[in-house]
Amino acid sequence: MAIAWVRKNVAAMANGLLRRLAPIALLATLVQAHPGHGPGGAAGSGYVDALVNLEASTRSLRADAERRPTDWLPLESAARLYLERARLTGNYDDFARADSMLTRAFAIAPKKAGPFLTRAEYFLSIHRLADAEAEIAKEEGGAIIPPATRRAIAEVRADLLVEQGNYSEARTAIEALVAQERNAPNLSRLAILEWHLGQPARADHLLAEAESLYFGPQEQYRAWFRLQRGDLATARGNYDEALARYREAEELFQGWWLTAFRAAQVMERQQKFEAATFAYQDLVSRTNLPEVMDALAALYREQGEASAATRWIAKARRLHDAREARFAEAALGHALQHHLHFDPDPKAVVSRAERNRDLRSNGEAWTWLAQAQLRAGDFVASEAAIDRALKSGWRSAETWATGAIVARRMGNGRLERERLGAAVALNPDAPRLVAWLEEPPR
Repeated sequence: MAIAWVRKNVAAMANGLLRRLAPIALLATLVQAHPGHGPGGAAGSGYVDALVNLEASTRSLRADAERRPTDWLPLESAARLYLERARLTGNYDDFARADSMLTRAFAIAPKKAGPFLTRAEYFLSIHRLADAEAEIAKEEGGAIIPPATRRAIAEVRADLLVEQGNYSEARTAIEALVAQERNAPNLSRLAILEWHLGQPARADHLLAEAESLYFGPQEQYRAWFRLQRGDLATARGNYDEALARYREAEELFQGWWLTAFRAAQVMERQQKFEAATFAYQDLVSRTNLPEVMDALAALYREQGEASAATRWIAKARRLHDAREARFAEAALGHALQHHLHFDPDPKAVVSRAERNRDLRSNGEAWTWLAQAQLRAGDFVASEAAIDRALKSGWRSAETWATGAIVARRMGNGRLERERLGAAVALNPDAPRLVAWLEEPPR
């Protein structure tokens, strides 16, 4: 099997993982925190310290809720911290805990009151976009909406528009937020939008500015900026720069599994397979996350260790299935990546990709659907999916390079060259990152 398959496999299975686990809502907590109940992690602390502090804060808030049984505010605050913990760890148990806190909060809240926006952020985090929109509408239905609440509504709605793939509307909404307040969360929103729309240099500049405007004590947020900038460098094929950013993130927030995962991905692309294998083995033992198992399985398969690969594929699938049973929408995209690479039934994978597209009709979802349809031999449908992604404004090296293969399969050499040129302009490594699509499903 081609080395490129492994490179693409590792990159794609974690593509967007950070943005799913740590969306802008995590950054927004830095302006909502209050002493004693703020985001985990004191200045200079690491990942383990942050989790310990988050646990202490949620324990304190739960105790507050017991002392004040008619006050839903401590429950809302606890839910927000569980969401932050879920974004840091990737552990779906924390989503369940957040849901429990919100359910209790609404049970004691007066009629037409309660933490609607926090529940909207929760639904956004688990990709229940229609439910998120409904919660925003409930908040907007209030008789009196203070200015701060209007800003919060606008922020959550902007995040929702990006996730839905409504990039033109999202730009209008985000630029209005930036014009109103040029702060770290809003500039980060704009940076991620620019990234989605094929402007990585501008995205990197905006992230640098966003970090410069953050003066809080939690170094995990600075690590988030460096990690995002590392992802941008990786997406452009600048692997040495990416590793440098990941090292900076590790120095700021030591022990975060996602930093090590990103660095291992880059080692994959640099063909440092032994180091990457060791890193994944360590991460599997630390996290028990199926995405990491998928990456390790791909490496074992590349190295000819079929039995080890099969064992990890099976274990990862069990974990993906268990996640989907609890949080179907949240888990679908991650499971889809597993099935795209390890499921020998291409028609079943297309069905999954269609459900993912229906759930969040953004450029990434259309690209994954195109890949599934390409693997199934439906080139016409694959071309239509690529067209939808590009017409939305979405631009990525993966999308362009996938589209180039589709064009070649349809016999359109001119379109193939055009798309391949666009892919290489974003990332010179792009052709190798989609070479796996040339191989039969297995």
